[in-house]
Amino acid sequence: MDMLELRSIDKIYRSRGKSAVHAVRSLDMAVEKGEIVALLGSSGCGKTSTLRMIAGFESVTSGSIVLGGRRIDELPPARRKVAMAFEGYSLYPPLTVRENIAFALKSKQIARAEVLRRVDADRPAGRDR
Repeated sequence: MDMLELRSIDKIYRSRGKSAVHAVRSLDMAVEKGEIVALLGSSGCGKTSTLRMIAGFESVTSGSIVLGGRRIDELPPARRKVAMAFEGYSLYPPLTVRENIAFALKSKQIARAEVLRRVDADRPAGRDR
């Protein structure tokens, strides 16, 4: 089972000459495989910091991130097998969500059939392309 668990996650930003900012405070969360989760809140409440810690773009100040029973918060981003999709479409605006997901696979010159198989791998049955 590929569950994502955030265990007592804290993120504190420290800057010389400025007060520390506690962006994420004791966050516990478990997300089951196939589950869709939305992080909602006001500006500055820690949504982006949380996603960036999961993806590995930000370090965790304390706590741990576990994926499929394996701790990943100490792994570099490329070894986590986690990706982020932003709500804005500024990266590849003419592409659909599906095409954006397939883009990285196509850029590695993976065969079209394999790209389609991977993009559709976790898609619920009966869903449109």
